[in-house]
This record gives sequence, structure tokens and C-alpha cells, in this order.
Amino acid sequence: MLCLFLEILDFVESLFKSLGGTASVSAVGASGHTEKNWEHGKLYSLQEQIDHKIEFIKVQNIEAPLVVVGHSIGSYIALEMLRRLPEKVMYCIGLYPFLALNLQSKKQAVIVKVIMSRVLSIMVTLFVAPLSLLPRRVLRLISELSNGNSWSNTAHEACCSHLPQYHTIRNVLYMARTEFIKVCSC
Repeated sequence: MLCLFLEILDFVESLFKSLGGTASVSAVGASGHTEKNWEHGKLYSLQEQIDHKIEFIKVQNIEAPLVVVGHSIGSYIALEMLRRLPEKVMYCIGLYPFLALNLQSKKQAVIVKVIMSRVLSIMVTLFVAPLSLLPRRVLRLISELSNGNSWSNTAHEACCSHLPQYHTIRNVLYMARTEFIKVCSC
């Protein structure tokens, strides 16, 4: 069995260890959500993220059935992979899936307001991007205060190295916008 994971580095590492090397475990991250600006500012929609993961599977010479695991919107992407590649993807597991808008969530209400407004999205980007100029220990403190101690060291490091990048925060907000439009009909 080959397991393909969408993001979640710590989960991938611990799963590989717990399987004792009996399965191949791969991780495919979100396009444009990298520390370096490999895509030269290109923005990726939810559909383009799905297509990227589908293409990744298609170019791999994989004989074994796939178990695809996705976290948050990655669960939606994993479901699309199951639907579009039934000959390869046998199972789909969603971890904290984002498949619908929670109308009771104040946090989601704020996110919707920000991502649906180009002005607010630009303001958030212009606020977050300069944070990359701060020393790593200050970014780590901000991450720990914002995200809590339940996050692993790897998750905090990824947050500090990737998220404050101008191209990354733009991609995060753009993908979130297309995600809410597609999944929630916003």
C-alpha cells in the first residue's frame, strides 16, 4: 500500500515510523505555499491544487492501491482524487475535513470577510509579508502565541519559514477564496 498525504509533515513522519517501513509514505504540499518563490508569484486556485495532486499521481509509476489522507481542505482534494482516479485511489481519509461552512464560527466569518475582499486580502498580505524580516526566534514566539503549544516543532518552523513570505500569504488567501467559493458557495 502507498499512502499519499497532503501536507501535515509530522503526521507523515509519525505514520511512516509506526508502519515500520512496510508502506511507502509520500507528502505533496500545496503549490505556491513554499518558502522559496519557485512559481514566480503565480496564484493557485483550489481547482489547480486538485489538478496538481492528480497529475502527481498520474506521473508516478504506482502499482499498489493508494490511501489518500487530507487535512482540512486537503480532505476535499483527497475526495476529488478518489472520485477522479478510482483505478488508483482505493481509500480516502479526511482529518478535520473542511467540507462546509460553519455558520456558527466567528473565525470562519472573519476569514470569509477577509478573503472575499480584495482590499482586506491586500491589507493582510502587506501586514504579514514584512514579518519575514523579523528574527526567527521572534517569528517562533509569534507562532507559539498564535497557534498554541499543541503544534509540533516542525509545524512552528514551517509557519515561520513559509507563511510570512509575500507569495505564500497571497497564495494562501487566494486559495482560501476559491475554496470558500467552491465548497461553501460564498
